[in-house]
Amino acid sequence: MWSLQHDLLRVLETELRFVDGGGYRNPEMWRPQFTFLDSPTCAHPAGSGRPDACKGCLLMMFVPPARRTASVPCHHIPLTKEGFTIDSLQRWGTLEELADALRSWLTKNIAELKRGGAKSPEANSIDKVDSVCGRSCKQPCKQ
Repeated sequence: MWSLQHDLLRVLETELRFVDGGGYRNPEMWRPQFTFLDSPTCAHPAGSGRPDACKGCLLMMFVPPARRTASVPCHHIPLTKEGFTIDSLQRWGTLEELADALRSWLTKNIAELKRGGAKSPEANSIDKVDSVCGRSCKQPCKQ
């Protein structure tokens, strides 16, 4: 499990660097960039025709179970305490709101993984995905 924690931390840190570096705001691209799909960490890049690749993605542990069969499951990860997702922010929010929510979510999860990383790897193992919030944790959410 330690490898899973370490790999997840690496993916989230890479994603945060990509966001902070303006990765989703490339003015030279012919179309707007898709959050997560146009990231260097995506196993199923936009237009690749490999939907099964999402099943092995580490971000799937954050996707609520009911949304795991969506065409882009990672766009349904709750980014805010109100439950806003990439999908909902792309539809009803601004690019700045999406970037801020994504940055906050990444920063929070990186900090949690690092804080947990200070303990033993066994204590940090991700056991299951909570059915209430869709996040992976040792204890059920109190929401």
